[in-house]
This record gives sequence, structure tokens and C-alpha cells, in this order.
Amino acid sequence: MKSTITTWIKRLPLLLLPLLLFSCYKDKGNYDYHALNEISVKLDDNYTVRLNDTAVIKPELTFSAAGNDPSAYLYSWTVLINGAETVLSDKRDLNIPVTIPAGNYELRYRIRNQETGMQWQAKSHLTVASDVYEGYLVLNDVNGSSRLDMLSLMDGSFTQITDVLKFSNSSLPLQAEPYEVFCLPYSMSGDQYGIYLLSGSGTTRIDPETFDYNPTYQISYQIAGGIPPDFKPTYLTGNMAFDTAPVMWLFANGKVYNYSTFGASLFSVPVNVYKGSAAPFRASSYIISYWDNAVMYDVDARRFVTHNINDYTSTPVYDYYGYPEGYDLVYMESDYSGRGYAILKDAGASEYYFLQFTIAGEMEYFEEINVSDFSAAEHFAVSPEFGYLFYSAGGKLYEYDLSLKTSKLMLNKTAERISYLSFHQFHNRNINEQYAERANQLIVGAYDPAGASGTNGSLEIYEIPPVNGSLIKKEDWNGFGKIVSVSYRER
Repeated sequence: MKSTITTWIKRLPLLLLPLLLFSCYKDKGNYDYHALNEISVKLDDNYTVRLNDTAVIKPELTFSAAGNDPSAYLYSWTVLINGAETVLSDKRDLNIPVTIPAGNYELRYRIRNQETGMQWQAKSHLTVASDVYEGYLVLNDVNGSSRLDMLSLMDGSFTQITDVLKFSNSSLPLQAEPYEVFCLPYSMSGDQYGIYLLSGSGTTRIDPETFDYNPTYQISYQIAGGIPPDFKPTYLTGNMAFDTAPVMWLFANGKVYNYSTFGASLFSVPVNVYKGSAAPFRASSYIISYWDNAVMYDVDARRFVTHNINDYTSTPVYDYYGYPEGYDLVYMESDYSGRGYAILKDAGASEYYFLQFTIAGEMEYFEEINVSDFSAAEHFAVSPEFGYLFYSAGGKLYEYDLSLKTSKLMLNKTAERISYLSFHQFHNRNINEQYAERANQLIVGAYDPAGASGTNGSLEIYEIPPVNGSLIKKEDWNGFGKIVSVSYRER
């Protein structure tokens, strides 16, 4: 034991030598050592700039140590465009004219220490807005041709743009008789947005940011299989199924075509076909939808029919739901909660009826409309908030209370005629309070037949009070043509 201890004592200086040498080396290096300089980057959550204006962003940088010489770092500002990063600037602060297309972008800011290679990153969102970034699209009849106008939302208020295609230098040729303007994303991710124009010239999309035209935007490029040479759809409807997946139903010449991102992302062959039948039934142009279901009407059999996007055939509404049959369909629409409304007429008689039901579900209400001159009604809309039926005859607007079974005159435009009524369905109303509020407001389009075509129309928006109160006008504009359709370019 003693010899072992003696041996270790003799070796101790040798064991301590590396420690002494390391201690001396470390001490010597203290005179050249620099503490690691951490950087904290602060950006706002979102920045908005108009297209071609200058974007100025000055990030707040906090350094944990001295020596924050800007030349010691490399900087990078980038955005994601179609999944790829595009460099905007390599300066500490962003100060550039914005020329990327209008839209919403993820903004990334990076700082790299040139000496150590260490990197810091912060993320935000950049909204690039244009004169046609968001707002109501108004399709007019001007001397038998289509003209698209816009109420463009700019800095919290609407600016009226007459002939927005001309304003945007769009190459779309003049379109014939107007049928409909319809807006909805047509991709699961929402990065492909559809603005569809339906007219006597056919159906086409326009670029959702510039409103320009390309021949590949024609509807024929979105349809599976061949189409007849006279293919001119007159109606398009759809929604965001499960709030994420766009589905649409297109009507042309008594046939209905379905588009679904759950399938091939193309409009299918006609789906107004009963299972086991070879020939399609003749469908009405009124089609309503909610999530993955649609309701159509068989014009010849005079009955309601349902269709699900997972099928290529349609099914008559089951008898146990109690839906009426044998009537002529006058009108049908749906609201944002999945409720359907239809106006029916006795075949060969003068009685009209109001039907309320859940889409692809049970009937909730079916009663005769107790108004003697209802046959003069031309346009219809149902309040999604209160369930009142609004209808127009000439320049008069009425509100029909289904509970009281009474009608009340709400507007009298004397020399004008009402050409359009609707409660617009905003697809992003669940995430946008303004959209949710506007979804309950009545849009009224009217025109003066004696006025100059193209400037004789007006558009008004009304708030609907409860208990049959008088309409409250929220906004109004003049200088339109005869309004036939209104949609909203959402963000």
C-alpha cells in the first residue's frame, strides 16, 4: 500500500503538467475572446403595400453585446411565390418598389454573421394590394353585351370602377349577353382563385390578380371529355366543402357538371343521371349546394334530386322526407347554414308555395304563399338571418313573413325596375367579421328603362331589421348598367 501511494506522489507533477499548460493557454487566450452576440429581431405580424408603391420596413434589432457593426452581417428579405423563395432585397431595412403580383405572401427576414456564420430569422406576412385586389364584381347588361364593373375595397372604403376589364387593360374580348359572375377558389390550397364570367360568348375565367385573359382560361380546359360545340353554361354555383375544398356545379343546356378537388379537379361528365339510367334527366337551372351535397330539380318528373360529389349519378329525394312532387319550380336558393328554399307553383294552376328544407335532408316548411298578386314577382331572395322572403315586381320590393303569412311593401322605385336581388354568400365569413356582417345584407340592383344604357343602373345594400322593420340603407352607388349578377372577390 505504501509503495503504491509513493508511486502516485512521484507521478503527480507529471499528471498536473497538462492542466497547468491548459490553464496558461486559456488565460493567454482571454485577451482575444469575444462574447457571442445574439440578435433579437422584431417584425409586425403583417405589412400591406399597394402594387408599385414603395415598401418600407425597418425591423427592430436588439444585440446582446456591443459591436453591432452593420457591415459585419449579411441580410436577406424574401417571399414565397408558388412555393419558391424570391429575393426582394439584401439590405438591413426593406425599401423597394413592389412589383410582385398582388396577393398574400409569407415574408422572411434573415441576418447572417459573416465571421461566425451564425444566422437569425424572423417571419411576417406581406399583403400586396392592387386597384382590383378585393370587392364586389358587378356584371351588367349594356345594350345586350356584358360589362364588368367593380366596387373595389381600398383603404376601408369602396371605389367604383366602371368597366374594370378596360381599366385593367384586360385582353378579354367583348362578351355577349351577360349571365353570371362567380368567384371561388378552385384548388385545395386556395392559391388558385377562380373569377368566372358566364355569357352568350361562353364561360371563361380571368386572372384573379390582373383580370387579364388567356385562351386557356376557357371553361373547356377545365372539363373532362368532349363538349358540344354550342356549349354555353348559364349558371355556376359552389362552396368550400368542409371549409377547405372547393366544389362546383355548372349548368348548361339542361345538364349539370360537377367539379371537385376530391376528384380529378375537372368538371365531370353530366351528373344529372339516375343510377341505372343511360340518359340524363332534364335539370332546372336552379342548383343549390352545401359542403359536398347539391340539390337539383328534375323538370319533367317535377321532383327534387340530390347529388353527392363522390358519385357520378343523382338520386330523387327520398319519399320519407316528405318533399312535394308534381310542381313547377319557380326559384331555388340556399343560405350559408345549409338550408334550402324553393318557390313552387301548381302545374296549370295559380297557387304558389314556399318550401324550406335542409340540403339533402328533411323538409322543414311547406305552405302556400298567401299573396294574391304573387304571379307578378320577378326576383327573389331569402334572408339567412330572419328567413323573410323578399321579392320584387317592377320597381316594388316586398317582404313576406312566413310566420304571419303577410307581405309588406319595403321599397317603391316608381319609374325604375329591380333587376337583381341577393344575400351574397361569403365563403370566408367565419374568419372575416366584415364578410359575416355583409352576408346578412340585401343587395338590390335597379335600373331606369328610360335612361342611357350603361349609366342607368344603381346598386344598394340594406340591413334587415327584425319584426318587419323598415330597411336600413347602408350603401348605394349609381352609374351601372342593368345589373344581372353580383359576386365578391374575397381575400
